[in-house]
Amino acid sequence: MREVLEQQFVRVSRSVSGERFARVRILATLNPKKRMKDYFYKIQALMDTTVFRDPVDLTRWDIVVPFSDGDVTPEAIAEARPKERPIPPDIFRKHVLWSWSLHPNQIRYSEDAKELIIRYSKELLSFSSADYPLIHSGVRDVITRIAVAFACLKHSVELDDRGEFQYVEVKSEHVEDAKKFLEEMIQRIDYDGFVMRKRGETELSDEEFEEICRELDGIDIQIMEMLVSGAKKSPELASLLGITDRSVREHYNHLRNYNLIVTSQGFGTALTSRGIGFLKKYTLHLNVENRRTKENERLSLVKPAIEEKGIYSDSYEDVKRCEAESEKITSQRFTTSQQPAYTTLSSQQAMENKHESVEIGVRMKNGTTHQSRLHSDVINLVLHPPLGKKPFDFEVISFLSQRGYRPEEIERGIRDLLNWGIIILTPDGRLDVNFGKLGGGSYVE
Repeated sequence: MREVLEQQFVRVSRSVSGERFARVRILATLNPKKRMKDYFYKIQALMDTTVFRDPVDLTRWDIVVPFSDGDVTPEAIAEARPKERPIPPDIFRKHVLWSWSLHPNQIRYSEDAKELIIRYSKELLSFSSADYPLIHSGVRDVITRIAVAFACLKHSVELDDRGEFQYVEVKSEHVEDAKKFLEEMIQRIDYDGFVMRKRGETELSDEEFEEICRELDGIDIQIMEMLVSGAKKSPELASLLGITDRSVREHYNHLRNYNLIVTSQGFGTALTSRGIGFLKKYTLHLNVENRRTKENERLSLVKPAIEEKGIYSDSYEDVKRCEAESEKITSQRFTTSQQPAYTTLSSQQAMENKHESVEIGVRMKNGTTHQSRLHSDVINLVLHPPLGKKPFDFEVISFLSQRGYRPEEIERGIRDLLNWGIIILTPDGRLDVNFGKLGGGSYVE
């Protein structure tokens, strides 16, 4: 039934199978559990029913019109008299039946109408809410159907030369009518104000996040983390935290003030949508801060020397001393080349350096040797990452920059090794060594 209401198309696949367009129009009335005036927002009355216990059921209904006994005074009801209808009932009934008899190929849209439907659909989606989806992702179909209804109501038809009916044309004015109709419906049922309030309860600005971080303590955060797996009662939380039940309830008050949790005698305590959003943001913030702290601790052991002219230089002794200090708190260290990077060499030194590079170069299985001290240092860093985990490329660049290499040279070196297949990318984007490509050669330790 839900599928029929949504798609307006019936499919049967049983002993008898077939499919047809739905020809039944449903007009239903519904009484909420309380009086309409007892709800702050009228949309709450609609959802406070057994029919719409699942919010997705609301998406099957295009139009909702709230009404109550206070809409018309008792005097007006008592004094009501029949009035002449703008269209005679029998003619209007025939017009409705004619509209219902139309086929999809008898409905056409002007280009302006098509553009307006798309534009107004985007505007109306600003009112969407997953908890109360009166306006939802299918709003374009809704506004289209209502625009077609207005085109039929106003008899916007195209005739041929003989005066016979050809098709109904939906124009921009009919889309305008549809939008005004939906906007009035939204206002009548207080949907716009309700959605804005719900967003204020669930969304979290940077300023609010920082304020909550300042106010919450460690126990507050632990309670929220324990509620990630589902609702829990205060005795259970007290047992897990090693504190009294009364202390847990005191922390509840703090968390409720910021609408991070909801409590109930029936199911216990659970995170609100706002609470889930805060905890995700807090966890991400904490991970970033931890990585930043570790990076600062690691880099504080390395003293990069940058001369006034912007040329990187450092002595081999300084580098080795830093490595010795770094080894105390990190994983296996990697060694750097004995020749400082970017040092101008004499012709004799260049020849010696070329010979040395051949010795420390990476030898492939096919016998090819890549003669680069930088390549060797990258491989040693990937094999013995300072932080104990396989590094990302930006971590390699950051660390080797402290050894005197220029970032662009390091990037080029990493790209070379990836192209040669000597290092590879793991599924999570980290760098690793492909030992199958190293063959019998090695790098200098």
